[in-house]
Amino acid sequence: MNAYALAEIERLLANLIRVGTVAALDAPAARVTVDVGGLTTDWLPWIAGRAGATRTWSAPRPGEQVLVLVPYGDLAQAVVLPALYQDAHPAPAASQDIERITYPDGSTVDYDSAQGQLTVTVAAAGRVIVNCQTATINAADSVTLATPQTTCTGALTVQGLLTWRAGMIGTGDAAIAGNVAVAGGLSNNGTNVGAGHRHSGVEQGKDTSGPVL
Repeated sequence: MNAYALAEIERLLANLIRVGTVAALDAPAARVTVDVGGLTTDWLPWIAGRAGATRTWSAPRPGEQVLVLVPYGDLAQAVVLPALYQDAHPAPAASQDIERITYPDGSTVDYDSAQGQLTVTVAAAGRVIVNCQTATINAADSVTLATPQTTCTGALTVQGLLTWRAGMIGTGDAAIAGNVAVAGGLSNNGTNVGAGHRHSGVEQGKDTSGPVL
């Protein structure tokens, strides 16, 4: 084997796997260009987690460090394998127990296997939307909604005890089947009708009645 042939083989081997940085993204075409050793590749596909009936999407962004896999050393056949941490984009966690996804707006999804805790944090002004036919939450102990305002747009059925601790107010008719026990004052349109109310024009102990005071 002559020196030229040997040098060509070495070049091909050296180009089989290259480290580069995403230069541009064509999201509709699912292609990127990559800066590799001072050169910019043509538009290349990247390797996805799934790409059949089940598909995943997480596009490499410009500035992200990736591997370029080059069959036969031919960049025209190359594919991109995301991704490598770098100083500009360091690892988002430093624990073997934490799985974390960090998004550009600061939102995160964390699962801590040591604590058995899943935490979803959406950046300020963000929203969480779940669309489905039926949703069920099974919590062995409790469910807490820590928010200043909770709105239910449809009918609400409570099968257990309903307890409120800061008052109740509303509009519309109310129908109750069963006994009602009131501890404290009771009023109707601002008029006391609870225990201790009095009627005008009525002598105590008599059966006559008058308007409620």
